[in-house]
Amino acid sequence: MKRLTLLVLCLLSGLWTNLSAQDHPRWTIGLSAQYGTLARESDRTMGAALIPSVRYHFGSSWSVGGALHLPLASARGDWAVCHTTGLELSLSRGFELLPQLRLTLSAVGLWGITGPYKVVSNTVDAALPPGDPGYGKLRVDYQSSRWLVGLRPGLSYRFARGWSVELGYGLLGYRSNKMLDETYTFDGKSREGAWGFNTEAGWGNGLRVGLSYSF
Repeated sequence: MKRLTLLVLCLLSGLWTNLSAQDHPRWTIGLSAQYGTLARESDRTMGAALIPSVRYHFGSSWSVGGALHLPLASARGDWAVCHTTGLELSLSRGFELLPQLRLTLSAVGLWGITGPYKVVSNTVDAALPPGDPGYGKLRVDYQSSRWLVGLRPGLSYRFARGWSVELGYGLLGYRSNKMLDETYTFDGKSREGAWGFNTEAGWGNGLRVGLSYSF
């Protein structure tokens, strides 16, 4: 058992030494601005957000990271429920197209709250009038969070030592809501999700332009 433990420690030590000897940055911090159509159902209403991020590189091509999605919106807006305030985690792989230009594919998971605010009440009971077909008690579940998973493409161009301009647009995957403004269901029914390529700014999938620094 001691020999096995010693062998594992030696292998991990060798891997760490090998990675440390490579000439590539360890960390990247960035700030992106996002802009685009808020949601398909929002009649071309545009949405914007700021997205600060940090990534750790464990090789010349691989990195893991996290980002905050902070919508520039008011809770009193007409389409406030279509915004998502969330945390995004990603595993990214970079591909060199030119000496200073890289294509990035990221496996992304996003979890966020509905709107630029926190929903307090999740479930209410609505009393219907006697003449209504659903007379009695109707359970209404209000959604306080939403999520998505998928692949996000991006480009980065290094214009100076450590500094890069980054560009991203869209996500291919699954999201918990087909329609962003459908934030409630009746009598415990399941909410309809959706697969596909999404470019809605309410999901954080609009056009992203940002600046990053690696060190």
